[in-house]
Amino acid sequence: MAQETSRCDRSEANGAAAEGELRGTIAVSVQAHGYGFIEPDTGGGQLLVRRSSIDSDRQLRVGDPVRYALATGPFALEAVGVSWSGGPAEVGWRRPTAVP
Repeated sequence: MAQETSRCDRSEANGAAAEGELRGTIAVSVQAHGYGFIEPDTGGGQLLVRRSSIDSDRQLRVGDPVRYALATGPFALEAVGVSWSGGPAEVGWRRPTAVP
């Protein structure tokens, strides 16, 4: 009998970083509806991402590169622990604070 491989195992085998970190690009905006989709850099189908799963202070937009992990959601795999992975935030950039 062949051993079954879960989707999570296959994703990790297809290019996950040593820490289990995956990378992708925002494909559908998260802000408008409270959820969106990530296009994984390793290919395959898009992953659902909920606004509550975003750890970044930066508003993520379509085309933004992100880092994320996988978790099993109620219906399928979802991206969790999503954070921006490009540009100034990687080198100490801080979001400006509002002036009162």
